[in-house]
Order: sequence, then structure tokens, then C-alpha cells
Amino acid sequence: ACRVNLDAFYAALATPGITPETFWADWRPDMEPGMEPSDSQAVQAFKDILRKGLDAVTAALYIRGNLMFHTFPLSPDPKWLKAGGIPALFDSGRPLKEHEHIWSILCAGTAPSKQDVLAEKRQAIAQARSALRQLSQLEGRLPDALLRIHRNAWRNLEAVAVSVHALCETVYAARAMHAGRRTAIAEPVRPQTAESGSMARAGVRPEGSYGALMLEPLAQLTERVAAEAWAERDLLQDCLRRFPGVHDVILPGGLRDDGRCCRSAMHASHAWLHESGLPVRQIGNPVFPNGWLEVELIRTGVSVPGRLLFRGIPDPAGFRLSRPGRTRSQTFILDGEGWVECRLTPEWVTALSTSGSIRIRIGKAGRSYPLIAAILLV
Repeated sequence: ACRVNLDAFYAALATPGITPETFWADWRPDMEPGMEPSDSQAVQAFKDILRKGLDAVTAALYIRGNLMFHTFPLSPDPKWLKAGGIPALFDSGRPLKEHEHIWSILCAGTAPSKQDVLAEKRQAIAQARSALRQLSQLEGRLPDALLRIHRNAWRNLEAVAVSVHALCETVYAARAMHAGRRTAIAEPVRPQTAESGSMARAGVRPEGSYGALMLEPLAQLTERVAAEAWAERDLLQDCLRRFPGVHDVILPGGLRDDGRCCRSAMHASHAWLHESGLPVRQIGNPVFPNGWLEVELIRTGVSVPGRLLFRGIPDPAGFRLSRPGRTRSQTFILDGEGWVECRLTPEWVTALSTSGSIRIRIGKAGRSYPLIAAILLV
């Protein structure tokens, strides 16, 4: 199905001044012997279908221009979804400026609305189904082999668009759960056989290995996102129960606060569900050993906060805490239960009194990489 793109590539090499319009005017699909002269109306209809492909793929695999997935075959691990900053796109209206170091995020904008995101995915589904209907009308007028390739491609796109729509619904349901709204987690769309399962109920029958490469990982990813959402909710409730007067809580390893976590590079501070059950973010890694995490904590009450509290996975090396742009830092070590307290300096208290927020940076203090699950302003 990518043949037209390859033809366009070589046409551009051969004719530097070519335009998309002149390429499309001259391009013809390969025809079988005996089918020439080709049915000009069928060829034009076929080209009209092809020209819609980029919009349909973009609607399925991007969120308003932001790339969702960075691996192929697709990885079922939410770690890679978080590495790309994708959870931030589900925090409707939030500026994406904290993701300035993530190349696949349009950080100058804001996260789109839920309605826009789900409409985009429904658009991809509708475009795929429309293309399949149009292709069926070309049977007998274009080569069967050509039509079969394109039917399979559009069926695959339809299947992945259905699955991505379910993933997006699951992430929104998880966010609603954190906000205190009782919303059921969407049932993942599983690519089972053509005779059973939700894919069949949706009328989608993926071809070849596409199910293993994309659809099965998408279903697993949706299930794991749902599971991590419950762990994140438990952590948040535990923090609020321990500190009922807390001003702000950031969970850097989860879905809820991804848009508030600025990291030094796209893969500098991965986040995942730790074996302890805590959603954590690792600060740095062997590829980015000096990676850091920055967050801005906000004063929300009348009183002025006096403490920062951190929860994570205990490590003897601890972590280094500083203000961005400052060379001075302090090292803190989590206790046996994974907590440590930092009393705010007069400078930080003054900043909270005047601007209502403070920005902090966390980095490694030794050879190991800190695993942080919660940051609280109390």
C-alpha cells in the first residue's frame, strides 16, 4: 500500500520541481495485461482513496499532531507511552510546555479536549470504513491483487483505530477516577479471532501478522494502563490520608501528573509500575546518567507551606534536591518506609508567599538512579 509513496519519492529525485499536484495527475497504478486502456474513472477514484490515507493514519496514530507510539512492533509496556509524554495530552487544556525536551510533543500548545481526541479517533475509523466501501465499488475495474493489498491495509487501519480509541477512553476513565468521578475503566478491545471477541463484534478482521504486531500489544497496553491507574489512585489516597492539609501532590510515575513533569530528555527519566506496587519515575539512567526531573509545586491554601515530602523506593545513595539554575543542592535519603522530609528554606518560603509556587529539580546523588513515587508540598 506504500507503493505510491515510493513512486513519489523517486519522482521527486528525477524531477526536483515536481509538485504533489503534478505527481498525482501523472501517476497510475500498475494494471494487469488486458486491462488497458485503464478505466480512467476507476483510476481517479482509486487515487482519491489513496490521498485520504495520510489523514486517516495521522488521526489513528497521533493525538492532534503529537505522536503516540515510538516503537514498532508496538510495545505493550506503558513505560514507553509515558516516555513519549503521551499521558499529558489527556489533561485537557493544560499547557504542554513542560515537555519541551520531548521531540514528539508540540510543546507550544495545550492538551486538546476529550471531545476532540475521541472525535479524531472516530474520524480515523470512519475514514477507513469509507475507503473500504469505495474500494468495493472498484471490483472488476482494477486488478484484484491491487485491490486486495489496499483492502487489507485499510482493514488493518480500521482495526488499530478501534483499538486506539479504546486506549484513549481508558486513559480518560483513569483520569476521571483520580478526580473523584465514578467512571468505569473501558474494556480493552482485544484482537481475538474473526469469529469471536470484541474485534469481531466491531466488524474488524485484521489480516496477517498485524494483530501480533499492533493489535495484541495495544490490547495489553490498555489493560496495563487500567491496572496502573488503580495503583496510582491508591498512592494518591494514601498521601492525602497521611497529610490532610497538603497543598499539592505530584505523582511523577503515573498518568495523572505526566504533564507537570519536565525531564531533561525524552528517555532520561522513565516511569513504570514498580514491583512494590508504586508507580515510580526513575531519575536518569545509564544512557542519560545526568538526567533530572523538574516539577512546580503550587500553594493552594491560606497558610504558607513549610515542608516538602518525598516517597519512593529506599536507596542508600539518596537523591539530590535543588532549585533550577542554582548550583547549591542538598542530598536526602528515603527511610525504610520510603519517606523523607525536607524543611523549606526561608528563600523557598518567600517564593511561596510571593509567587504561590516553587520549582524544584531532582537528580541522582550517587551512582544509582533515584525512584520517586510522590512529591508533596505540606
